[in-house]
Amino acid sequence: MKETPRILGIIGYPLDQTLSPAIHNGACRRMGLPFCYLPFAVAPRYLPNLLRCMRLTDVEGLNVTTPHKVAVVPLLDGLDLLARRIGAVNTIVLRRGRYIGYNTDAPAFATALHAVTRRDWAGASATVLGAGGAARAVIYALGETGVDQVTIINRRLTTAAKLVAHFHRALPRVKMVARRWSTESLRKAMPTTDLLVQATTLPYESALRTALNYIPPSATVFDLNYGAKTTRIGRLIKRQGFRYVDGLPMLIEQAALSFAIFTGRKMDRKGASRDAHNSLIYNAIYKSP
Repeated sequence: MKETPRILGIIGYPLDQTLSPAIHNGACRRMGLPFCYLPFAVAPRYLPNLLRCMRLTDVEGLNVTTPHKVAVVPLLDGLDLLARRIGAVNTIVLRRGRYIGYNTDAPAFATALHAVTRRDWAGASATVLGAGGAARAVIYALGETGVDQVTIINRRLTTAAKLVAHFHRALPRVKMVARRWSTESLRKAMPTTDLLVQATTLPYESALRTALNYIPPSATVFDLNYGAKTTRIGRLIKRQGFRYVDGLPMLIEQAALSFAIFTGRKMDRKGASRDAHNSLIYNAIYKSP
């Protein structure tokens, strides 16, 4: 008798271009694991209702993406230490009837950054565009990596200032500055920036184009987006001689870490990367506007 699939999934809004189902279902298929990983697109106002429904259906694990990584925190029964320090969750697991939140974004970002750049970031200066859940994980990872200064540039200055206050306690050694998103803010921050991290899903291409006018030639640009969103701006950044990293290496790493939490098994990262690239091609052909 065939075993009934156990349900995993991802919650976010929108989810048209997500690669997570391809990555996790591919890994489960290769390993013969009885899991089915589904996308659950849910607008922010419906998030509490969705979590209540998930409890009734015993969904065993969820990844969390934009815009729910911070909003989901008070809806859970508990957080692991890292998620509590960051204040954002991207992985939820059902443990003894309780939903517990984890954060695999921060270690995934650190691993991807070191794997691609092959340099020591201790003492460096970073600028982060955005102040949402992904930015929180990035800022924490930068502090743990040894970065000395982080400038947070966000459309809402109050949101960026809240992050500065939060991490003043969690990362007291790191000097942090909050600035409102503007050309002037970029002009002030860029000349001393060693690493520029694009951590917002809002339209950002014009901001990055402006930043390139002031950023040092040795700087690295890490864009947490991937796929069609990054193709044009990535080519521009590389053409101007800067090191550019898109979000795909981080996506694969956070998926592997989440997969281990969900299943207790180790994901084949090379196989996951192939699945992600195949899904990118599919999205480009069939889901492009």
